[in-house]
Amino acid sequence: MREARALLWMSAAGLPGPRPIAVLESRRWKFLTMAVVVTTAWPGDNLTDLLPRLPEPRRFELATALGRFVANLHQRG
Repeated sequence: MREARALLWMSAAGLPGPRPIAVLESRRWKFLTMAVVVTTAWPGDNLTDLLPRLPEPRRFELATALGRFVANLHQRG
């Protein structure tokens, strides 16, 4: 549920990201044992697939942009 709330917060803050559609959680004695967040499709390549295909300078640019994006998230709370 927290992940879905974070995605909704990102959207309200004008940040890119998929939109949550559903959250499924299973708990046992109040402990979370399984969780699934279903989201809308997000265009583009998976980072795990993309990084090995990029030349090294482009990998560095992508890593730098990703770092800025994460820093922006943290600055916004």
